[in-house]
Amino acid sequence: VAGMAHCIKNILAGLQAGSYIVDENLPPNADEQVRYGWGVVKSNMGFLSSIILDMLNYSRPRKPLCQPCDVGSLCEDVVRLLGEQAAAKGVVLTTQAEIGTVRIDETAIRRCLINLVGNAMDACGANGAVQVEVTRGESAAE
Repeated sequence: VAGMAHCIKNILAGLQAGSYIVDENLPPNADEQVRYGWGVVKSNMGFLSSIILDMLNYSRPRKPLCQPCDVGSLCEDVVRLLGEQAAAKGVVLTTQAEIGTVRIDETAIRRCLINLVGNAMDACGANGAVQVEVTRGESAAE
């Protein structure tokens, strides 16, 4: 795993260098859609970087870092992050999560949601729909 992570990290470093060049040369009057798309690319590079660091630290067990988190906002962020990918596949993404703040490991739950929603998009195919829904159970969020 570490060898693959280092290889991917090197590729990501090249992408980050290229993104700097694009940032420096993207004209101020660039199309809004181009700017939005470029923002999505940069955001995903950040998530990829975080995942690679976790892969490099994989051998060391990590205790959950539970802190207060607005679960609705977290779900909205994941849906927004995957929105373009969903649209390209013809999948409609929605979220329903109004349970407020809960103590969770936000990074771990974010990664889990990205993986689950991505798998759901792949499974439902074109013209499908994926809804991210969180409800409060008797003792915790479900």
